[in-house]
This record gives sequence, structure tokens and C-alpha cells, in this order.
Amino acid sequence: MSIENPPEKSNPNVSAKAEEIKARLNELTKKSSDMELVSFLSEHIDKPCEVEVSLGEVRNIREFYINIAKDSLKKLTNPFAKELLEKKIEEYNKK
Repeated sequence: MSIENPPEKSNPNVSAKAEEIKARLNELTKKSSDMELVSFLSEHIDKPCEVEVSLGEVRNIREFYINIAKDSLKKLTNPFAKELLEKKIEEYNKK
């Protein structure tokens, strides 16, 4: 999956799912601690969902969650949560 053409941009169904996930994350960030958010993102980075981007072509959306995690780093105030999320992002950037 390339960043230039992520699956959420190329398929309307995937786009709708991406918006649904983003809305859930916005709600989560409003009522959760930094550690709860990091836990949620880490779990989804480790075990990402899969989406059908075209007929018979299924991809995981780990990169989608990694991008959300990168954006979330700016908002975290707990230094331990921030460090955990940075390490999780690094783990998959090396692969």
C-alpha cells in the first residue's frame, strides 16, 4: 500500500470505513487517557484489520493506523505513553 494511493482513497467503501474509524478515534481521544489511546493504536498496529480494496484484493490497514499514531504523537501529554507509541511506530517502520 503506498502513501500516495492509500486504499481509503481508491475505494468508496474503504473511504467510508476510514471515516468511521477516524470518528471512533476522535471519540476515544476525548474520553480516554493517553495510555488508553496508545493501547488501542498499538493493538491495531500489531493486528490490523483487512479491507477489500478491489474485487478479490485484500490489504491490511496497518499503515493507516501508523499514520494516525504519528498524528496522535503531537497531542499526547504523558511522556511514557508517547515513548511507547514512538517505539511501536519504529518497530513497523523497520520492517
